[in-house]
Amino acid sequence: MFRLFFLTNFLFLNLFACEGGYFSCIDKVKDSKTLRGDSLSIPVKNHKRLIYSKQLPNAKILKYDPFLSLYLVEDRSNFAYPFEINMRLQLGSAVVNTTTAVEGKISHHQIGLNDLGSWSEKITTPAVITSSCCSLEGIV
Repeated sequence: MFRLFFLTNFLFLNLFACEGGYFSCIDKVKDSKTLRGDSLSIPVKNHKRLIYSKQLPNAKILKYDPFLSLYLVEDRSNFAYPFEINMRLQLGSAVVNTTTAVEGKISHHQIGLNDLGSWSEKITTPAVITSSCCSLEGIV
């Protein structure tokens, strides 16, 4: 009987743990210094940072995608709460920058480099697409 009670409470808490707004995601974007001018600099695990920039970053480059201008660089300045890449279904998504979060959904998924994705609402760039738990789903 105790197990059933524990499992239903655990399921209930997990379903609603990330619901209730994107204010913490806005704070995370500010604190992590993700947006810098026209570039994105996203802290990920293991002392690494994902950078979108038209200019070569001033850091040790681990990987580089010349078509998308994406760099994975080494970053020794540790951020306490790095972004996790979200690969599972969440309760919602929003495009987040340092001041606002616009809730919506991906209306068209990207297919290769010739057919870019689109968002259901009007958005400003640069920004990140996050789940309701502030997991990274995409960049804008």
